[in-house]
Amino acid sequence: MDYRISDHFTMKKMAAFTFMPILTIFLCSVYTIVDGLFVSNFCRETAFAGMNISAAYTFLFASFGYMIGEGGCALLGKYFGENKNREAKELFSLLIMFSIVLGVILSLIAFFTLDAFLHAQGAKAELFLEARAYGRILILGFPAYILQFAFQQFLVAADKPQMGVAFALIAGVVNIGFDALFIVYFEIGVRGAAIATVLGQITGVIVPLIYILGNKEFPLKIVRFSIRGQLKDLLKVCANGSSEMLSNVAAQVVSILYNSVLVMLSGVEGVSAYSVLLYVTMIFSCVFMGYDMGVIPIVAYNFGAKNQDELRNVRKQSQKLIFIYSITLIILANILATPICSAFVGYNSKILQMSIIGIRIMSAGYLVTGYNLFGSALFTGLNNGGISAFLSGVRTFVLPIICLYIFSWLFGMNGVWYSLPVTEILAFIITFITIKVNKKHYAY
Repeated sequence: MDYRISDHFTMKKMAAFTFMPILTIFLCSVYTIVDGLFVSNFCRETAFAGMNISAAYTFLFASFGYMIGEGGCALLGKYFGENKNREAKELFSLLIMFSIVLGVILSLIAFFTLDAFLHAQGAKAELFLEARAYGRILILGFPAYILQFAFQQFLVAADKPQMGVAFALIAGVVNIGFDALFIVYFEIGVRGAAIATVLGQITGVIVPLIYILGNKEFPLKIVRFSIRGQLKDLLKVCANGSSEMLSNVAAQVVSILYNSVLVMLSGVEGVSAYSVLLYVTMIFSCVFMGYDMGVIPIVAYNFGAKNQDELRNVRKQSQKLIFIYSITLIILANILATPICSAFVGYNSKILQMSIIGIRIMSAGYLVTGYNLFGSALFTGLNNGGISAFLSGVRTFVLPIICLYIFSWLFGMNGVWYSLPVTEILAFIITFITIKVNKKHYAY
């Protein structure tokens, strides 16, 4: 099916168009999920906990990829809506260069601060060594990680979401293959998982770059540009994409705080159980994150084209679809809790039970999670990074921290799990009010 962001979207057509970005996000998430499965089952709980403590810190820096990808996608979509094709190509070229330079800078910062972070987390002895071994290698892949995510977003803006799926699948196969080789055959533990991830990310950059350079019909090309002339656009991309970046930065900071509380409450076993919840969240959130990846350029195009009727239609169809997805995910989370947790930590009955209880409590929040994420994505597409950042910051940083400490103090270990759906419910109230208040201004 050949759909374009300039089309009129029914609910069925919207579901079809956003399916490819959803699948793309899922395949990209395979990196971390497969790493977790291999490490947990072949290296056991200490390596598993160490990998996830370190991953939270490395992903903190890699979140800049969301800023470039989502912010760039929104502005590219707006340019296409305004028929500014030359400006779109210049912006695309600038963002490739910026991604590489930023990735190198972030790698250097993260590499030299990793040990201090792990000590602050309370990681000692074997847990510290496992966490550092994984993190140091993963940090080297920052330029590829950032550029890979940016390419996935740009392909959607260029009406080629199906290519994003193909490239993510290729990168995922590479990652899985090297996981099996390094962890199972060569038995090099978390180092093997990190190397496999970086190789998958590099593949996710090289393959789409070859496609873009070799496809004459692809609307985005690498052209000459003036950094001084494009500086305003770059700042616009960073400001507009800051909500998605801050959302991911906040999520990693909160994950770090959750790990700290869990270390005090139940040690390595608590961290391992929370790690399983993070993987489950990653799997299920792919639906909402992928949907938002697909809908942002559609919103941006119609905003640039001043097509208020279609903008309103996109919002209404999105809310209906997201509700259907939400109910489906709640049902699936409860049905699949035991087999999913068993795949990760079936070898430890205590961690397994903690994980199953956590998933079933957490799943209640899925009823409104999709709406909350869509609210932020809607304003990103409208090129209003301020409101989008506000919604993301409240949902992923302010509310989780407040709820974590209150509920863990009141209910102990289960209180950590209770804090997750309560956060989403409170965020829903704020998101609903924000969308309502701005409806007249944007006529969506």
